[in-house]
Amino acid sequence: MSHFFAEHESEAIVKAIDHIEASTIGELRIHIEDLCEASPLDRAIEIFNKLGMFNTSQKTGVLIYIATEDHKLAIIGDKGIHSIVGDNFWNHIMVEMKEKFTHESIYAGVMYGVLEVGEKLKEHFPEVRKPENELSNEISYGKI
Repeated sequence: MSHFFAEHESEAIVKAIDHIEASTIGELRIHIEDLCEASPLDRAIEIFNKLGMFNTSQKTGVLIYIATEDHKLAIIGDKGIHSIVGDNFWNHIMVEMKEKFTHESIYAGVMYGVLEVGEKLKEHFPEVRKPENELSNEISYGKI
């Protein structure tokens, strides 16, 4: 599982997250595992909490969760961002990501999701001072 993406793909995703976080007060994480025994949203909430993503100052953490073998996907945003964009935004991104998963690649879908979330974070939560990275930008894998 730790080699789900090619090295250059992982690097590109992390670089995109770095770029987004340099211009916003948002924090974005990707978590990938093989199986999801619960609903993907319930599992995403569990991982969100385990990764400490609720610890951002403006409640702007966003998690993109993927269970590869079960073909499950969820996106969860903390209160700050969710109160602005709502369920329709997350659902739209998931539909588009799944389309890219099917017709392009998992990498293309993930990059789409990262960039779309990034645009909303930049729009509503721009960084006005030196950015502080509150959480790791690395892709996390497996059961946690």
